[in-house]
Amino acid sequence: MGKQLSKTKKLYETHGHTDRLMVKKADYHLGLWIETQLNAQHRMVPARKAKLDALNVQWKRILPAQRSWEYFFPKLKAFVEAHGHARVTHKSKLRNWVQRIRAGKVTITEKQRAELDALRVSLGRRDLR
Repeated sequence: MGKQLSKTKKLYETHGHTDRLMVKKADYHLGLWIETQLNAQHRMVPARKAKLDALNVQWKRILPAQRSWEYFFPKLKAFVEAHGHARVTHKSKLRNWVQRIRAGKVTITEKQRAELDALRVSLGRRDLR
């Protein structure tokens, strides 16, 4: 466990997360190792689990919609801070995500709606309810 644990620690210190799917995109084998740990958590030695807990390993599966919010919202916030608006015009995954929210294809919570409102993100007709 030493080498993979060290890689996980370095990843956490660099990126602030250990999300298995995001890790898998950057380092496939490390992502698989983290997934194996998640699957073995109920029969894991407490000391081993404590080491992973110290790295903020997410034991519960994160739903895809929540993952996309956690990934894209900070990017949208940075875009708004840099440009003063949320009209992402260049072709990008961020633009697609914003368009899907505006079209109602992504379900958002009231808290998330409030965060978008704070950035003055127009949700179009959905706001007229």
